[in-house]
Amino acid sequence: MQQAVSQLYAKIIEFALMAIKCLWFKPIVVEIAERSRHVDELANAAAKAEIRDLRVDTHIQNEAIARLTNMVSRRSRSLQTVSLLAMKEEQIKRFKASQLESIRTVALLEDATVADESLAWCRSMRNRRRQKAPKGLGVKTSSLDFAADFLDIVLQHRYPVIWALSSIVSDVYDDDSLAPSVIGIIRSLISQALALNDAAVSEGVYPLAPNHFKSAVSIIQWFDILERCVSSFQRLFIVLDLNAIEHALEQRGADDQVFNLSDFIERISHILQSAGGSIKVIIPSWRLGANKFMKPGSIFDEKHLFTDRGRKIERLMKQPRFRGAFKRKDQHFIERFRSSMALGDGN
Repeated sequence: MQQAVSQLYAKIIEFALMAIKCLWFKPIVVEIAERSRHVDELANAAAKAEIRDLRVDTHIQNEAIARLTNMVSRRSRSLQTVSLLAMKEEQIKRFKASQLESIRTVALLEDATVADESLAWCRSMRNRRRQKAPKGLGVKTSSLDFAADFLDIVLQHRYPVIWALSSIVSDVYDDDSLAPSVIGIIRSLISQALALNDAAVSEGVYPLAPNHFKSAVSIIQWFDILERCVSSFQRLFIVLDLNAIEHALEQRGADDQVFNLSDFIERISHILQSAGGSIKVIIPSWRLGANKFMKPGSIFDEKHLFTDRGRKIERLMKQPRFRGAFKRKDQHFIERFRSSMALGDGN
């Protein structure tokens, strides 16, 4: 019995010790449980935040992809537009080239003057005369020499200019029948204008076409075509040698058209007025005032520049007092020349 009781008390003491031990670790166990729950909460929050950030990144990437897609689409459309515009521009160039070739085939007939050859001949004759007479004497040649000098300066500065000058045919052979006709001169001016600016062939509501040249018969019709060719220029100089014009006016076409110098100048004046000051016309002549069809100031307000002082003046120039006076006149001549060349007043 005693042994049984002692065993019972031993178990009770063992139980008490175990209970005491459990009570001693309980705060730590509770704290561990709480910290474990906190860790779980943080882990859940981090997972949720990571998922949320992932969704934000995905949204940003989707927006970037959408922007890139739109950009690529716009670039693709732009490239297509540029390609179409390039194709259209190429077609326009080919059309213009074919139109110009057809027009040149129609317009540049055998009676059309060759502008480059006439200018080259005038330069050659000017240089020969100046080697023989450095002072530039000779009333009949000074105006044509001035025209060659003027064209050299204008071409050197790359200003647009067209011209009709005397050629070796009309000067050397002295045969008016070999000189170009008025229509031939106008055709030459048209050809030069189209070579400088072909806008008249491709721009506007009713651009020029080969049928316009095929149907042109009269001088007035050719002048109308010339007016359309020069109307697109913002700046243009036209040099017309009066001697070449007079030789051309003495010719008669198949229809025996009556056209004198005053009619020619009147048509040029009409082109000037229509251009609104963007065109300057220079008419070199050694006997402008002597022409009965062309009185000073009768057609339009001409500005006269005398390029030859004459033999008497050259003799007076040997005296010092006359040289000073003529030096001042030369300065006045330069000022008048510059004012006459200023575009915008229509003269």
